[in-house]
Amino acid sequence: MNPLYFPALFGEHYQVLAQGQKPISCGVVVDTSDAARIFSIITRELMIPAEHWRGILLRLDVAVPSNFDHAVDIYQEVIKLFLHRKLALVKIPRLEQLPVIATGDGWGYGFIRGPERHPCLNHSPVSVASLQDAQQLLSLLDQQSLNIFIKRHSAFAVFISTDLHADLAERLLKKDILIYKLPVFTAAPAVKPVEFLPATAIDREVPLAPETKPVVKSASTLDARKGAPPASLDDAANRLASMKPEIAEHGYQPKYTDVQLIEQAQTGAVAKERYHVRFMEKGHQWDRGDTLRDENNLTGKLGKEFSGETGTGPRYWSTTFDQIEDADTDAQLICQKLGIDYDPSPSKEYVLVIIDTEKSTPLTGCECVAATFNNISEFSNRELPRNFPKEFTDQVMNAEYQAYYKAHYQAARKGFLDSDWSASVKDFSEYLTTTNLNLPEKELLIQRMEMHKQIGNNQHYLGNGLTENKIAKSHNSFGAVETHNFERSSTDLQKLKQNGAIKIIDL
Repeated sequence: MNPLYFPALFGEHYQVLAQGQKPISCGVVVDTSDAARIFSIITRELMIPAEHWRGILLRLDVAVPSNFDHAVDIYQEVIKLFLHRKLALVKIPRLEQLPVIATGDGWGYGFIRGPERHPCLNHSPVSVASLQDAQQLLSLLDQQSLNIFIKRHSAFAVFISTDLHADLAERLLKKDILIYKLPVFTAAPAVKPVEFLPATAIDREVPLAPETKPVVKSASTLDARKGAPPASLDDAANRLASMKPEIAEHGYQPKYTDVQLIEQAQTGAVAKERYHVRFMEKGHQWDRGDTLRDENNLTGKLGKEFSGETGTGPRYWSTTFDQIEDADTDAQLICQKLGIDYDPSPSKEYVLVIIDTEKSTPLTGCECVAATFNNISEFSNRELPRNFPKEFTDQVMNAEYQAYYKAHYQAARKGFLDSDWSASVKDFSEYLTTTNLNLPEKELLIQRMEMHKQIGNNQHYLGNGLTENKIAKSHNSFGAVETHNFERSSTDLQKLKQNGAIKIIDL
């Protein structure tokens, strides 16, 4: 059976396997226990059309489910196959991501486990027809670097005994190991530490010793910024601005890995950080279209007014300064990091509101939690118990049903819902009349759309407390830890600003 490889949106490849099939040696098996993540990979990263899955299953000798006629049903059945381990996914990194032993001429050599070739068609493994060819090839490499490389990479070390050079040459000949000649990209020079200075000090010389407020000293590397809170709102604004030259010089780099983000979402500690940020359209600073739009008349609020059992006030989704700092003040980067499709039209203007929760919470009574299935379910059960009781959230607030809802939402976008922002229960209901679902299934989906409309957990919601990453240059699957906020006092932006609780940055 020939292996099935699919190019991914970000330059990697994926291998789709049937149960019992051996994965490619240079890949990493993907955890397929999360239905929402599977759906995101196969529809966004791989963009495999629903109608292609029948052929894929036949090629893998996997029985095609009986309910396999409509796109929604197809994706639901395919996700079940992954969840039940009838199918598997293997992620294969780009060849350019391989550790390379440089030869000093702008090129170097990278190794992968064989015998399968990397699916990338831009490069081919170096041909090794004899033991002499292999030895000659290895002689081009710095032997100390080669020794260190093999010892550090256990995937190759298992092949090698005491005579590294002879064993490696033999493995190259047998194609147990393949070698690729690849371009070497010179690392950018180290960046000197910068001082994050108060905004009032930008245009004048400031000594390194603190004046009236402490100056935050932090290296400009992302590692130095991790978990290091700003000293003030002004300091936070300057730190965001200082990312722009770094991104211009080095390209965008995520501050945290997927593993780190998952850990942060699970602990819930991010919600307790002092400095939060709210990304929103500029017009939301004012509450009515005819309001005087002046920066000293900010009648808008951080979110839409919401009435629940425990109070009335703005409710909104956001994240923290620590999570968003790596995106600078670039509206497109911020959108993509938060899993939002960026609208580049000139009519769309955005602001970033930095919130000092130590000053804002006494005014707003805000409750903030990581936006996980459990936390959003508990909020909905408590605040809107008649609309969204526990029996309902137990059914729909899980990865499998979220993927099911998202598939129906996307199907409804074709002729019924007018945009990706639509939460029209009426239009969604009309779409459901065209499906072959039974009445209880339709009613449950309509109730889920009501929840989408009132709570905000839309079709992109992942349920693990994270946003989906849409930054093409980032290798992460996730963007940021997402928080859900409910203020039990109707406090406008002007009051927050007058009390030094927010700073608004035009993007």
